[in-house]
Order: sequence, then structure tokens, then C-alpha cells
Amino acid sequence: MKTVIAMLSLTLSFSVLACNQEAQFIGKVSSHRLNENNECVFQVNNFSWFGPSYVCPLTPGEVSASEFLDKNCSLKNGDEVSGVFVKIGDTVIID
Repeated sequence: MKTVIAMLSLTLSFSVLACNQEAQFIGKVSSHRLNENNECVFQVNNFSWFGPSYVCPLTPGEVSASEFLDKNCSLKNGDEVSGVFVKIGDTVIID
């Protein structure tokens, strides 16, 4: 029985270490611009709601400098956006 509990504890600890940090959010588009590749990119700030994951939380400070691709170039400064931030390595994406 002790062996089973020890193996279960090890399995759970490895899965927590390998998780991607996440947070659900509602915020406003800021700094919408064309980048050097002529792609529309933007930042998100002024969060009206920010819900970090309980298992692998992501903080607002960790996404504040991140830029996200606006594939249709349809957003503008002040537009409301929502989704899930996911940090993969050093990169934060909106899923």
C-alpha cells in the first residue's frame, strides 16, 4: 500500500511540474500596431476579469509585455477581448 501511495505521489508531482501556466481573462486591446513583418499585433491590458489556473497560475504581470497576432487585423485599441492565456516556455499565446 505504501508503494502505491508513493508512486501516485511521484506521478502527480511530475505532472504538476510539466504544466503550462494559464489564466482566463477579459481585457482591452492596447498598442495595436503593424510589426516588422507587416502583421497586426496587439497587447492586452485593463483586465476587467483575470482568473489564473489553480494548478499552474499565470499572473497579469507575466502577460503585460506579450504581443499577440491579430490575424484579420480587425481589432483596434480599446476593443474588448477574452480567452485563455497559455504560457509555453517563454511565449504567451491566447488560446
